[in-house]
Amino acid sequence: MSVGSSSGSSDLTLIFFRYKIAHHCSIGDRIRAARYLTDNKTIRLPGTLVLDSMSNMASREYGAIPRRLCVLLDGVVEYCGPSASGPYGYNIKELQDWLTNYTAKEK
Repeated sequence: MSVGSSSGSSDLTLIFFRYKIAHHCSIGDRIRAARYLTDNKTIRLPGTLVLDSMSNMASREYGAIPRRLCVLLDGVVEYCGPSASGPYGYNIKELQDWLTNYTAKEK
């Protein structure tokens, strides 16, 4: 999980779960935001929190927005949903139905 933004606007906020974190204008801002998240006992992070550089190099090199949700089993594509435009056009219900049907067959 990374704390970062590629936008240059200083008035943006990131809604991280239900916590507002101001847009980072410096690496110090990112470090303070990370400390806020790791020091807050009500937040349970599911993994290690890492910080990107202010140039967002890691995000550019390794970030991805999948265009399609697929299920691969033993190297074979068993399900591939329709092509989506970014992270919002997916048919999650269709994938859930497929997974439910598949697991029911396995029992």
